[in-house]
Amino acid sequence: TSAAEALITPCYYAAENVVEGLNKLQGNSTDGVDPQASLLERVRAVLPDSGGQLKEDDINTIDITENLFRAMTDNPALQNTIKPNIKQLEVPLLKILMSDMQFFENEQHPARLVLNRLAKLGMHGSQLNKATEENIKHLVERVSTEFDQDTGVFDEVLEGLDQILGKQQEIAHRNTKRVVESCEGLQAIEKAKSEVRALINKHCGGKWVPRVLIALLDQGWRELLVFTMLRDGEQSSIYKGYARVVETLSLLSPKAENNTEHLKQGAGLLKVIEVGIKEAPTGKSQLTKLLPGLRQLLEPEFGSPAPDFIEVAEDMETPDAAFSSIDDAKIQNKAFARWIKRARRLKVGDRVEFSDNDEVLQIRLAWLGDGHQSFVFVNHQGMKVIQFKLDEVATHLQAGSVRCISDSDQPFVDQSLDKIVQSM
Repeated sequence: TSAAEALITPCYYAAENVVEGLNKLQGNSTDGVDPQASLLERVRAVLPDSGGQLKEDDINTIDITENLFRAMTDNPALQNTIKPNIKQLEVPLLKILMSDMQFFENEQHPARLVLNRLAKLGMHGSQLNKATEENIKHLVERVSTEFDQDTGVFDEVLEGLDQILGKQQEIAHRNTKRVVESCEGLQAIEKAKSEVRALINKHCGGKWVPRVLIALLDQGWRELLVFTMLRDGEQSSIYKGYARVVETLSLLSPKAENNTEHLKQGAGLLKVIEVGIKEAPTGKSQLTKLLPGLRQLLEPEFGSPAPDFIEVAEDMETPDAAFSSIDDAKIQNKAFARWIKRARRLKVGDRVEFSDNDEVLQIRLAWLGDGHQSFVFVNHQGMKVIQFKLDEVATHLQAGSVRCISDSDQPFVDQSLDKIVQSM
């Protein structure tokens, strides 16, 4: 009877046999083992050829480990360059789980934190230089070569990864600051251009004005107004002086008898024009060529030919194309209104996940234009990656290609564990 029982009673591998086999896998002392085989097949391939079997609990632990790493490396938000580093920790983690399942309960487990840090460094949108990639690779290899049962090596590797993350965050902060400063500068320029456009439309739109005034604007006075507003402000006397040139010239009439009062300012206005030409950021030579015609207009001599006047359009000044392509019809659409509201609720610092074809980017809103007209997003390095207009953000939210995520979202390992549960 005892002989019969021996024949039907399985012979299980002892824990030390399994650990010995895992040490071989971890140290890559596995000639003849297919690296593409399942984790269970690889474990069996390095166990003693004694006809033994793995315990059911051990098989379950191996399956859980393999499923966890499959879920992690299948994450679309993860760059391919970081996946081999994560995959290299599969056997060390299995060794941990064979004796201690606290990994799943303890969110501060050093191995869990190492995996989370690697994922953070390897998210799409990150751009690690070669030196940093080599540093990460060296840290992960330390686990492969040094880890036995003491998780202290994970603590040391975690410290190294945190140093890399700290440097990355410093770089990201500096880069984001530059992006914001650039956006603020461009917005200030566009606001100044808008104010100048409004000024010119107010005084010239839909009127007959001296042809030389239009030439003055086209050859550089428009740019001078923008430049002066940015440098000195809209309320500065110098800006008001240059603006008064446009206003006064626009008030002149083709009928000379109507210009008597305005021409009393002629000499003073010419002096302002001469100063402006010297300060003009562009077109100095072309503006200088207009001075004789301006003198003839503002200080006419007896018998001189009448100045030429032209009729201008009601809205002679239009915004730059780059700043005027927001789809107003879409914004005013009632069915679309709730997506516009959601877009307007985004705040600087908010994180979103942006899906572009097969690529998933985790990006952060770094800058909002006045009136939510422009949204600038940066990646993990603080580099500008995407700029959307209000209607474009709303469209992406509606389509689901932009999804808001919070800093309290699950860490990488937690996401992967949840994915395993959902697939069961």
